[in-house]
Amino acid sequence: MRPFAQRHRGFTLVELIAVIIILGILSVVVVSRFIDRGSVTPSSAQAQVIAAARHAQQLAMNNGGNVLFSTDNSNKRVTITHSGSGSPMTIDLPGDITITAANISYDSLGDAYDGSGPLSGPLTLNISNGITRCVRIETTGYAHDC
Repeated sequence: MRPFAQRHRGFTLVELIAVIIILGILSVVVVSRFIDRGSVTPSSAQAQVIAAARHAQQLAMNNGGNVLFSTDNSNKRVTITHSGSGSPMTIDLPGDITITAANISYDSLGDAYDGSGPLSGPLTLNISNGITRCVRIETTGYAHDC
C-alpha cells in the first residue's frame, strides 16, 4: 500500500457530472445571445417609434416648429420631416410589423397637432406582429408607451 500522500487523486463521477451540467447551462445561455432571432420584436419597434417621436418634438422645439412626424403602415416606415432641412429622416420597420398610420406636426413649443388642429386627446399608435404594443402621444407632444 502506498502512503496517503502518494495516492493518485482524481475526480469523482459526481464532480464530473456536475461540471458537465454547469457547462451545458452556460453554453445554452451564451449561445442564445448570439443567435439571430429574425424579426424585430414589437417592443423594440415601440422603442424606435417613441424615440423618433421624441426626436421630432425636440427638433421642433429647437428649430421653431414645423416638424412633421408620420407613420406609414404600407411602407413600414416612420418619417420625420422638417421644413428647414433638405431630406426627411426615415426609420424602416420590419415587414412583419403593423403600425397605425398617423400624421402629427409639432410647433415651436413641442405641442402636437393633427390635420384639424391641436390634438383633442392622446393619440394611440398600435404596433403589432401578433403581440401588440402601443405608443401614446399626448397633446403636449410627449411620447411614451401605454
